[in-house]
Amino acid sequence: MGLLVPPPRVAPVWHPAPDAVRTAATEAARAVAVAQEGDDDVAAVAVAWSVRAAVLGDVARASGRMPVVIGMSDLREAHAAVRAWRWARDEGRGEELERKAALAQAVFERTDTAGWTWSSGNWV
Repeated sequence: MGLLVPPPRVAPVWHPAPDAVRTAATEAARAVAVAQEGDDDVAAVAVAWSVRAAVLGDVARASGRMPVVIGMSDLREAHAAVRAWRWARDEGRGEELERKAALAQAVFERTDTAGWTWSSGNWV
């Protein structure tokens, strides 16, 4: 839904996340951008880290399935998601991924917004 976007972009005004989470997401995106080692932005880090966790997790090993959901609004984002999936599967880039993910996670931990959830839409 556009919460994790690379700077200078910010989440759209209609995004339902609380202001504290929106602020933390912007700060996390900046932290990842500062550590840039290629063209991987905070969204790519989030997708790759989630895929890697799913692939290495017990659910994936037991069932061969990865419970990861991502959203894309255009072809550029679809290509970025495929690159992130490949990054997650690339053992040679595992340390880089963990380092960048740790930068983003540290922001959410420091701001006490890690694990926050919120209502979104009229789900039945």
